[in-house]
This record gives sequence, C-alpha cells and structure tokens, in this order.
Amino acid sequence: FTGAIGAGSIYGGDGADTLAFSGAVVSGATIDQGTGNDSLYFAAGLTGTTLTGSGADTFNLQGQNTAVFGALSTAASQVSFGSNADMATFTGAIGAGSIYGGDGADTLDFNAAVGAATIDAGTGADSLNFSGAVTGATISGLDTAGDVAIFSAENTMAFGAVGTGAQVSFGANADMATFTGAIGAGSIYG
Repeated sequence: FTGAIGAGSIYGGDGADTLAFSGAVVSGATIDQGTGNDSLYFAAGLTGTTLTGSGADTFNLQGQNTAVFGALSTAASQVSFGSNADMATFTGAIGAGSIYGGDGADTLDFNAAVGAATIDAGTGADSLNFSGAVTGATISGLDTAGDVAIFSAENTMAFGAVGTGAQVSFGANADMATFTGAIGAGSIYG
C-alpha cells in the first residue's frame, strides 16, 4: 500500500500474508490479518489504528505510532517499534510472543494477562503499564532514567538490569520477581 490509509478496514483472511504500508495509516483504520502467520511492515506512522490477528504475526512499525493491538497469543508473534515515541495499548492476552520498544520514549499499556512473553522496553524513557496479571514474562530495557514499569495484578516475572533512574512498582498483591542483571541507583517498590 503506497498511499495513506484512512478509516477503512483491511482483512488478510487465511494464509501467510505479507502487507507493507509505505504511507501513513490514520485514525479509524482496522487491520485484521486473519489466520496464518502474517508479516506487516509500516514505514510511516499509525494513528488510532487497531491491529488484530490470530496467527504467529510479525509487526514492524517504523514511524511514530498510536496503535491498539488485540491478542498476541501465538508464541512466534512479534511487535517491533522503531526510533520514535510510540504509544500502544494491548487489549488482549499476550502469550509467549516478543515486544520490542526500540528507541524513543514509548508508552506501552497491557490491559490483559501477559504470559511467558519477552518484553524489551528499548532505549528512551519508557513507560510500561500492566493492569492484567503477568505470569512468566521476561522484562528488559529498564536501564534509562525515566523508565517506569508499573504492575497492578499478582505477578511472576524476571527482569534484566534495572538502571540508574529507572523504577519498578508492584501493586498490593503477592508478587514474585527475579532480577538477573545489575541493579543501578533505580527504585523498586513492592
């Protein structure tokens, strides 16, 4: 797709689809990859776009993005953000997939359960907000001043390093966290 996509809907159907968008995808667009292991590439930004699918889908988002994702329940699912300040809301459950924040000050909100996923905040002052339970996830990239990870439900997870100026905050539940990397002059609140 070479031009801008407006308030339309695109459905990928069955099969392993590859969709590349060189133009902006603007408010109100819905892209449903359907079943199959699909690959989506966005060269420009997404604004108010909803992305769903049910296969081992790969999303590569290079522009500045504001997106809503459905469930990413398949182990090989992957979301990679570029070098901009991105905002993404994950409304469905996250399985054993991977999410990479890339560069830029990203805000990633996880509104449902997160399983054995790999979540790397990337560089920049990132904000990770988890309102659903996190079970078995590995979280890294919290090594920059201004990085914040907030957990509201009962959680079990592993962290890499927590750098100087980064913050990890747990809610009122019984949480279990393993820190495998160096802990700098950051803050950890239980």
